[in-house]
Amino acid sequence: MDAPADVWKRECAACHIPYPPYMLPPASWKKLLQGLSHHFDTDASLSDAEIQTISAYLLKYAANGKYFDHAPLRITETDRFVMEHKSIPPAVMKDKAMKSFANCQTCHPGAERESFEESDLESLE
Repeated sequence: MDAPADVWKRECAACHIPYPPYMLPPASWKKLLQGLSHHFDTDASLSDAEIQTISAYLLKYAANGKYFDHAPLRITETDRFVMEHKSIPPAVMKDKAMKSFANCQTCHPGAERESFEESDLESLE
């Protein structure tokens, strides 16, 4: 049997980087997992067993909910994300490689390893 982290990584990474659990509060992860049949315009449905396994993992390592005044569905809507990315020039978003802020690995080459350190940033300018 796969470890919960392995199930999360395998299933989420099938379409995008597996966003680390600490990036959203428990309420956000719950909402996301309840809406997998229409997950950002994609049917990302999973079996009940997979959802239970992934849910347990995400909720165990989720951000402390007391630091959130709402349950965002997008990491890009969190206060921390907005604060960390507010100085990015608009021209960066027009780069074809970027596409959107959800494409973390464009600037953060270690994103798939959960490394978002400024020292690892790659510039698109």
